[in-house]
Amino acid sequence: MAFTTPATVNIANEYELLLPHMKRYTLDRALQNVNHNWKHYRPPLVSLAPTADDALPRASEYHIPVLPSADGLLYSFEVRFVCSAASQNVTVSVDYTTAYVAGGASVWTAICSDVVVSNGVAGRLTTHQKANQTIPATAVALRVSLTAPAAGTRDDHHILAWPTPGDAVSGIQPSGFVPYDDTLMASADRAAVHTDWLNRCKASTAALLVDRRQCAYSFGQEYRSAPRWTSHDASFWRPAPPVRIWLPGQTGTVTLAVRVIADVDAGGTADLVRLRQVGIGGDGQSVLFDASGAIESAALQVKILGSGLLAYVDLELAIRTTATQTTRIFAVMAWFTPGS
Repeated sequence: MAFTTPATVNIANEYELLLPHMKRYTLDRALQNVNHNWKHYRPPLVSLAPTADDALPRASEYHIPVLPSADGLLYSFEVRFVCSAASQNVTVSVDYTTAYVAGGASVWTAICSDVVVSNGVAGRLTTHQKANQTIPATAVALRVSLTAPAAGTRDDHHILAWPTPGDAVSGIQPSGFVPYDDTLMASADRAAVHTDWLNRCKASTAALLVDRRQCAYSFGQEYRSAPRWTSHDASFWRPAPPVRIWLPGQTGTVTLAVRVIADVDAGGTADLVRLRQVGIGGDGQSVLFDASGAIESAALQVKILGSGLLAYVDLELAIRTTATQTTRIFAVMAWFTPGS
């Protein structure tokens, strides 16, 4: 038979769930939806609007921490930018590393590189997509690079990466996902409706929710060359404006997995970056990160405000520095797992 992956979720009729006999058709439909989830559950791994100077005359690169799927999925990328002159060639490249090293010494492996011709009208948005590229489970960071246009300048608008796996195939995945093959269910020998199939509807779907983390918060600047937002004062925290992030369907307390890349031009590096929840009556939970140049990680627990589709939290990013030195922040990424 086959691993059937329906194009849309196939909802059982209400009457089929009212004290049904243990027939295969309703369960078969639910298990096909499990295969549908494998292919079509696609929360963004990266959704980043760079904070950079406008009218860039130079090449730029962004270092972005990632927590990719354990299943080594295919991902698609979208990069948006604006050139001040029409029809400019800009090379857009994406690389990954499995061992991010402070000081720019990481070894990068190419994922894709394309020459993109910008919009034929000067000052209009250019959107470049690259589909179905593998990010290995061992990747810890992406490097997204854009070359300078031959004429005029370039403004960088958005970087997006989301999973685009194919149809479900046989075998238990590293994430714990188990696909559904209807061979036994459709057999003329009338295979039994057993507990494993019933449990798989929940267990395989839950495995996807845990494995494919959703980007909830992001901040990024050009790496090294000219980070726009820095700190030169040791006496107080310098906060960015609070940002509201939506966590639909979440309640109570949610744990965000946070990754940070920041460094200093000299001096101490300890506890120079802070991410915290605000707007809950006094200071909320916060986590501190060293500006070591490496990827720093922490878990931030936040209290959900609002409810349903309008559940949210407000986060504030802040930096400080040691005396007479400069703190430079290159990336802050936070992901959430539904139900965490």
